[in-house]
Amino acid sequence: MNFKVLVLILKRLCSKSFWRKPKKSKYLIVDKSGSEDLFNNNIITKNETFLIGLRDYGWLNINIFFWLIKENKYSLLYKERFVFIILYYLKRVEPKFVLTWMDYIVSFYKLQSYYPQALFISLQVGRRSNEPGEFFDRLKHWKGSELSCDFIFSFGEAHAKEYEKY
Repeated sequence: MNFKVLVLILKRLCSKSFWRKPKKSKYLIVDKSGSEDLFNNNIITKNETFLIGLRDYGWLNINIFFWLIKENKYSLLYKERFVFIILYYLKRVEPKFVLTWMDYIVSFYKLQSYYPQALFISLQVGRRSNEPGEFFDRLKHWKGSELSCDFIFSFGEAHAKEYEKY
């Protein structure tokens, strides 16, 4: 673990949000990048949205650890860390909509099988350098498995057709 990571974790441990239970919200945004576009254009409001910061250890919360012990979810934590973290928040926040701009994270498309109560929305963050790209190569491995998403907004029809294959 490098020094920067240690500082990020220590900052998180000293924050109020580390100690507070996540509040119920209409929207849950997986990774906050891109969320400002929704807020600034009055599409959704901040007060009805729960943001999970994945890159800066913003997901760390003492309640996760208690839930881990209570629910005995150790195997999921080791097997699929991303799914475990977001699943915890889904069960606590109880959103009606789950959004992400991390459309390239295959694990996001597994979440709906664990939490079918919400609508899942993926927004493509940008064009990929090697079209159709490494992401779609990874999806080929998962074809026919538990991947799903209610709405995927993509950059053009070519990407949409590629998504439809999976």
